[in-house]
Amino acid sequence: MMFPTIHLNGTSGDDLLGQTVDAMLALSDAFKAIQAANPNGRDYYVQGPWAIDLAENEHRARLAQLEAVQADLVALYESIHAQMTERSRP
Repeated sequence: MMFPTIHLNGTSGDDLLGQTVDAMLALSDAFKAIQAANPNGRDYYVQGPWAIDLAENEHRARLAQLEAVQADLVALYESIHAQMTERSRP
């Protein structure tokens, strides 16, 4: 995974952290909304006994993808934070 390097000609560390936090919060909201929209068996049984299982598997896969993106954002945040901490040392 590529991480930005904080330097004088680039985006400030504070802005990079803020953008990352904003993305993490938005993703958290999306995760909650998708989690709440979990499949209900009553919406699938007319398609056959297998339909709800497939819908639940797809739902879990969507949530797993969001968790993977969240993990990337955490790693990005940690990298930026570490650079800022290192730069603030005398």
